[in-house]
Amino acid sequence: MTFFTQVLSNATLSVDTFFFTGGFLLTYTYLKSQGNKKKSFSESTIQIIKGIIRRYIRLTPGYLVVVMIFILNFTWMEKVSMIPSSEQIHVLCTKYWWRNILYINNLFPWNEQCLSWSWYLPNDMHFFIFGSIILTLMNTHYNIAMSISVITIISSIFTSGYLAYNYNYIPALNEQYEMLTYFYLRPWTRIPPYLIGMGTCLLLTKWNYKLHLSKKTLFICWTLAILCNCSILFGLTNKNLSLGLSILYTALSRTAWAFGVAWFVIACCTNNCGLISKFLSNKIFFPMSRLTYACYLLNPAIILSLYSISSYPFFIDYVTIAGIFLVAVLFSYTAAVILSASAEAPFIMLLRLIQKKRNKMNIQRYIFL
Repeated sequence: MTFFTQVLSNATLSVDTFFFTGGFLLTYTYLKSQGNKKKSFSESTIQIIKGIIRRYIRLTPGYLVVVMIFILNFTWMEKVSMIPSSEQIHVLCTKYWWRNILYINNLFPWNEQCLSWSWYLPNDMHFFIFGSIILTLMNTHYNIAMSISVITIISSIFTSGYLAYNYNYIPALNEQYEMLTYFYLRPWTRIPPYLIGMGTCLLLTKWNYKLHLSKKTLFICWTLAILCNCSILFGLTNKNLSLGLSILYTALSRTAWAFGVAWFVIACCTNNCGLISKFLSNKIFFPMSRLTYACYLLNPAIILSLYSISSYPFFIDYVTIAGIFLVAVLFSYTAAVILSASAEAPFIMLLRLIQKKRNKMNIQRYIFL
């Protein structure tokens, strides 16, 4: 069970993989839309504002619908359930829903979170804005933009280390739950993977998505990346760490994990990953990928609902957990299809129609001139 529990204890590293992916995709989309044209400061500022507005319209309708649905759901659950939910969602969301819609709920304590898992969205929104500014600044002041990015990563590392020292923090699962407000929610402790994702995309673009290395060099790179990520994932088997090692692990673990993921992405994008790359880019994943946002919003609340409607506590064993997993997956994707079709897809189509109309007007203006 040591291997299994260690993976569960460090499951939060998967969130850093998502942050890395967000930074990579932001840069990829920006470079693709930018092309070879260099825009003025005013044009770049307008582009950033438009990007923020599009992202807000893209994310918020489904988000708001989920908040309202679960206020009603857990208000009813409180009256009929024999087992109270671990989160008072209806109470917290009724009081603090506006923080979620403004994407600032990550700046408040953990025990005041409406839909506690939604802390990711404001962080991602803040990183999107910061990353957009950095990418725009690179057009005219490349060195300054790179310096700001590097200083931000270093500052975040030192901030995490200082917090670990100040609170005598030991990186264990129980300690993490007690310190979620300080280590887990705040954007200034979570931004390095996002910036590393941006840097990875810039490197791949510079290399034209080609990397010609010898088999020996590839083997060394793969070995170092695997050792890096495995040491982070399984490095806490011994819980009796000294404060110094705890500070070092807390400060560097998420950044080092992102560098390991960076090599994996580089290998996949440059055709140095073989069957793994072919499997991950298979078209079978496309339909499911379109439902990931809706599933993310719905899944934790569905799990809490399954727990609340039960008339007896769940016992942790493989059969019970496997059954709950299958039911939760089925319910989550079914509900995600409904949510996506009713509250997400219409606004995506609206944004596409606006973009097409704008492009058509630009073409007509160009022909007229």
